[in-house]
Amino acid sequence: MLIMLYCLNPSCYNPENPDNNKNCHGCGENLSQTSQEYLFQVHYKIIKQLGEGAFGRTYLAYDLHLMDEKRVIKKLITPMQGANLQKAKELFKREAKRLYELNHPQIPKLYAYFEHNNDFYLVQEFIERQTLFNEVWQQGRFNEEKIKQLLKELLPVLDYLHQRKILHRDIKPENIMRRILPNNYKQGNTAELVLIDFGASKQVSTTMKSMAGTQIYTMGYAAIEQMQGRAKPASDIYSLGVTAVRLLTQCFPDDEDEYGNTIDKLLDENHSDWRWKEYAQEQGILINPKLAAILDKMLAQNISDRYQTAAAVLNDLQKLDETQPSVSPIVTPQPTIKKPIAKTFVPPSLQIQTPQKKPDSLENYLQTVSFETVKVNARGEIINRETRQAECFTEMLPGGVKLEMMKIPGGTFMMGTDEAEIKRLCKQFNWEVFKREIPQHLVILQPFFMSKYPITQEQWQAIASQTHLKVNDDLNPDPANFKGNKNPVERVSWYDCVEFCQRLSKLTGQNNNLPRVYQLPSEAQWEYACRSPLTPQKNEKQRKSWLPLFQGGREGDHDPPFYFGETITTELANYNGNYTYAEEKKGQYRCKTTPVGSFHPNGFGLHDMHGNVWEWCLDDWHDNYQGAPNDGSAWMEFETSYLAKNKQNKLKSLLRGGSWLSSPGNCRSAYRVYLDRRDYLNLNNGFRVVCVFGRNL
Repeated sequence: MLIMLYCLNPSCYNPENPDNNKNCHGCGENLSQTSQEYLFQVHYKIIKQLGEGAFGRTYLAYDLHLMDEKRVIKKLITPMQGANLQKAKELFKREAKRLYELNHPQIPKLYAYFEHNNDFYLVQEFIERQTLFNEVWQQGRFNEEKIKQLLKELLPVLDYLHQRKILHRDIKPENIMRRILPNNYKQGNTAELVLIDFGASKQVSTTMKSMAGTQIYTMGYAAIEQMQGRAKPASDIYSLGVTAVRLLTQCFPDDEDEYGNTIDKLLDENHSDWRWKEYAQEQGILINPKLAAILDKMLAQNISDRYQTAAAVLNDLQKLDETQPSVSPIVTPQPTIKKPIAKTFVPPSLQIQTPQKKPDSLENYLQTVSFETVKVNARGEIINRETRQAECFTEMLPGGVKLEMMKIPGGTFMMGTDEAEIKRLCKQFNWEVFKREIPQHLVILQPFFMSKYPITQEQWQAIASQTHLKVNDDLNPDPANFKGNKNPVERVSWYDCVEFCQRLSKLTGQNNNLPRVYQLPSEAQWEYACRSPLTPQKNEKQRKSWLPLFQGGREGDHDPPFYFGETITTELANYNGNYTYAEEKKGQYRCKTTPVGSFHPNGFGLHDMHGNVWEWCLDDWHDNYQGAPNDGSAWMEFETSYLAKNKQNKLKSLLRGGSWLSSPGNCRSAYRVYLDRRDYLNLNNGFRVVCVFGRNL
């Protein structure tokens, strides 16, 4: 099994390292300082960071003493000193010991707890399945039977915890996991739903943090007494009731008012009374009044009016089952989230330097450009030069700034890397991270447009300055570290890039009959555009004739790692020339970005697809291509607009292409890395945009 050293330097752009590295290949830091201290006496080895909150971080790790099984390690940061620190240690050991003794199939097992450098750690079972929050957005709101089943499965868990004087404190759809059932599920009495992130961290964290007056809860799910620091078993029952009505209505806290207050359609204006039944009626959701009465009692604002025990709720549910079934089942619509498929965009009247032909016709706006491409051998020697042509249109941004969009013809290609090449790469570089590029799979894409260059600083400023177009976030008009109007913008997060695309879409949609829709490229679009494998497909007969070619990889024996051929040189791209990939000589290390268009383009007329800046893609991060779509769409669980607005769930996204800091192997067409979407401002991360028709961001 692959074992990695995970660099914990927050500025590291590529923190996963081979086990035998002494220095991080991402940031150059000494791994004995940034990673190996987290080996915890060579028992647990960090794989990657899963999340970060106000009180600590969560990591995925291998248990080296137990067949490298995956574990979750929660680091509870405790900035206490002196007597307070000693008191915290005593409380931690006492509370963690109680949690260690829990044994319930619907609660992740706590395997170990320990102190390290005055911080506290909990080692838990790793549950790798889907949360109910993901499920409700993929499959639509829960019907009445699913709500009843939810309560019947989780109330016994709460009863088990409460009898042992332990509270969950943070029940919500994100903390309820549905795992695949084994064949002996019913026989073994193993529940389908699992409570994660429960008391094992909440109880210990709250016990220690309460000394400083800080409590743990999620707004929109916590009862008033919990927010006041007086949580009771009835507080967990309240949060479970909130979870039920939100899954039933598919309504979650959303947007903000003019004062920055969260808008919640299920609560009245003063957040003093639930109006979930009124909202359900408005949405055409019908529910058995007896079940509604149970939910209302779970949601009572006054704790004395609420169920005091989980057993009492179960008792009323049992009485409900003994009477007639639900009189009016909930109407459950089809899922609202659909996987997008890129379609050809027909631009409206743009400011383009081409003669007018017919109104609203694609030919009116496209111009043909010519350019030279080069191919190199393994020694980096140019062995072929070719003049090519492509079509593009020019979007005029505020201030007369141009954004050139190249037409990427539809086609078919093999995405990823074949297993023989993966084996060779792993052996050559002693690094199994290349296995992220398998399984290689056939992808068929529709035409789209992609920006000729990474977004430049002047293009960024032209859109970031349009504050009246703001959708969700403010944009820093000048974030880049390496200044230059024609240099790519960097130090932008995934959310920044999405905001840029949304503003650009709004701008180009004004006063036009056919607005343009801009977004980040899907990972498949990016790799296809980088490889530039084919000319436009003419018909189905021609497409089928290409399949044998791509099932073998390309024209020749294997997929070339770069669009230049077998390797790259610093005369062809901006990367760390102190390293080599094949038989080429070492080159220049510029230590900064270069103006876009400084090097030869690929066969689609795109520049800087290798090196200069890493480029964000739209997709969620996945460890490999098992189950990846084959239509070129982004592999995502939620719509981009939802993620941009809520900034939670699936916190990592793809970057492609390498940067000025990267070794040549990391600049390959198929190479994949990931970073946190939120607030990750690195001086080698940029992006480019694609334009499609018929999809809202």
